[in-house]
Amino acid sequence: MEGWPLALLHGLRLDFTATCYLSAIPALLWMIDYFVTTAVPKNIIRGFLMIIGFMVVLICLVNIMVYRAWGTLFNARALAFAAQPSEMLASLTNVQLLIALLSIALITLFFLFLQRKLFLPIFATKSPSGKSELIVRIAFILIMPIGIRGGLQQIPINESAAYYSTLPVLNHAATNPFWYLLNNVYKTGMQNENPYLFMPASEAEANFSRLIPKTVDSVEIFKNKKPNIVLIVLESWTADIIEPLNGDKGVTPFFTTLADSGLLFTSIYSSGRRTDQMFPSVLSGFPAQPNHSIARFTNKTEKLPTLSNDLKDSGYHTYFFYGGELGFANMHSFLLHGGFENITGKEAFPSENMNSKWGAHDEFVLQYQLNALQKAKAPFFSMVLTLSTHEPFEVPMQEKFIGNDEPSKFRNAAAYTDLCLKNFFTEAKKQEWYPNTLFILVADHGHLLPRKRQYDDPACYHIPLLFYGPALREEYKGKRLDMIGSQHDIAATLLHQLGMKTEKYEFSNDLFANNRNSFAYFNLDEGFGWITKDQQIVYYPMRKELQPEFTQPNPLRDSTALKNGMSYLQFLYQRFLNM
Repeated sequence: MEGWPLALLHGLRLDFTATCYLSAIPALLWMIDYFVTTAVPKNIIRGFLMIIGFMVVLICLVNIMVYRAWGTLFNARALAFAAQPSEMLASLTNVQLLIALLSIALITLFFLFLQRKLFLPIFATKSPSGKSELIVRIAFILIMPIGIRGGLQQIPINESAAYYSTLPVLNHAATNPFWYLLNNVYKTGMQNENPYLFMPASEAEANFSRLIPKTVDSVEIFKNKKPNIVLIVLESWTADIIEPLNGDKGVTPFFTTLADSGLLFTSIYSSGRRTDQMFPSVLSGFPAQPNHSIARFTNKTEKLPTLSNDLKDSGYHTYFFYGGELGFANMHSFLLHGGFENITGKEAFPSENMNSKWGAHDEFVLQYQLNALQKAKAPFFSMVLTLSTHEPFEVPMQEKFIGNDEPSKFRNAAAYTDLCLKNFFTEAKKQEWYPNTLFILVADHGHLLPRKRQYDDPACYHIPLLFYGPALREEYKGKRLDMIGSQHDIAATLLHQLGMKTEKYEFSNDLFANNRNSFAYFNLDEGFGWITKDQQIVYYPMRKELQPEFTQPNPLRDSTALKNGMSYLQFLYQRFLNM
């Protein structure tokens, strides 16, 4: 039997464990209070409970907001964004922000009332009765470690204790958000050993080496070896809004027009589900890892190769354009390491253009790029990141899809960006540099919307990848390729077409290689997805569980695909740790 009420029942063990964690310090002070006459322990208990009460309320409410946008519980990766609260709040509408602040205030006041009437009388008073009360306090202290551990079983409690349903959202509802955050932060920040050791390292490396050919025989799709390259990264453009990818009709009609005369890849998956994971994936061919984003580790990203650096070394002039905050998610640091000579952020736009909570809307950013490229020396590599299809999906355009629900808002935002692309290409075709230019359009990641998919659903990672422009050979225009690949395959694919070396991009698998193994890897916060033409897998290593709803066929046709996915993740995470 499945249902929301059962989440309360199945979550009791983790709730109790979280309660024991929170009670540990008050319990020790309660013990000290027995032996002293000063009011200091009582006052510390009072202050501690006030702080913890506020933190719990805040974590629970933030968890609701994060889950709405990400489909995952508030974790260490989400916590990293808290260093830039203005960027996090940009995802909310003014009404949602007001409701959140009022909720925090009201619930905190209610908790303070309970504290004064219930908790403090228990923890901050003592009777003169003596020994019986001392025994109670000692017993409480002794039971506490068992409660924190979650019982007397062989291994400490984990989130599996709350899991009871085949629907992830019900399992997430049963998982205590405070416990989950602490556990996730501990695993993420304190772990210097590879948690994904499925086999001997030599076996994992051997399996990985067979997945991506070292010697590549690739077909040529460019008319010459040094076209201008314009990389357009589209915020949250899931395949579900792209009609040629079986997406909703009429949302992005101009992109469909481009696809009809370009080279469209129909089975490409993003490496992760956040923009900060996109940069190392697209520019360095380095896939996303569970619980981490390598873009936030400057000491590690400095060891990554980048398309922009390699192109600059071969004579390209490099540009980056974004209408938002360059400091968000360590973006500026990564771009500087990547060798971008000209980096444009929100500071370049006048105040009247800053009409999005995230910065300047797409029409202004794409126009700014056009103006800048008029003065650019060829050949150039220009990268632009859009932002108008980010929450809260407020765009300066008359509604195309009627409705105030989130799917309608998302479709309208995508339709706006599609119109901005139309205006951009109309003007780009008039530029002197256009005849020798290749445009690459790809999403930074997919989205749960507009079809309200589950976070584990591989369709949330299915994204468009389009090569378009005069630099493309005629025989590839209007063609669609259905080989399965990943966002991080762009690096090797592009560099091989330009006649450049790709040995440094060991995870990037050329999409045009004749001897290519077609597969896609994507990252979940605590697991991975693996897709081939015969098998689709969503696997959580810590629980040693396949997600049955999104594993097809189920049971597995054979174990090869799962073993390959395990080898890939083990090798990838070890590379991440070694950097």
